[in-house]
Amino acid sequence: MVEPRPKVVSIAEKETEKVIDGAIVSPGSYVDEDLEVPSGKTGVALTVRATYDASATQGVQIEVYYSPDGTNYDTDTDEVYDHPFEAGKTKQKTHVIQCVHPYVRIRIKNLDSSYAVTVSAWVTFI
Repeated sequence: MVEPRPKVVSIAEKETEKVIDGAIVSPGSYVDEDLEVPSGKTGVALTVRATYDASATQGVQIEVYYSPDGTNYDTDTDEVYDHPFEAGKTKQKTHVIQCVHPYVRIRIKNLDSSYAVTVSAWVTFI
C-alpha cells in the first residue's frame, strides 16, 4: 500500500496565505485586498475560488492595481482577468501576476447584477 504524501503549503521560501476567506460579494459589487510585495519577489500567484448561485448569469473578474507607496493606487487598469464561470458551481483558478511596484491591490468584481458570489483567495509571492 502506498502512503499518501503530506500536503505541502510551503516550498523553498514560497508560502501561501489565505487573504480572503469566504467573502460574500453582492451583485455588481467587489472586494479589495491590498498586498505588500516582499523584498526580492517580483510576482504573485493569486488563487481565486468563486462559488456561484445556481441562477447566476455572470461570474467574477479580477482587476490589478499598482502603487509605489501603498496609498496612491492606479485609478485605471489594463490588467484584468476573467475567472471561470458556471452557474451553481465552484470554480478555482490560479492567476500569475507580475508585481511592477511594491504594493498591489487585487479587486474581485461580481459581474452578476442579481446574485451574490462567495469568494476566497490565496496568494503566493514568487
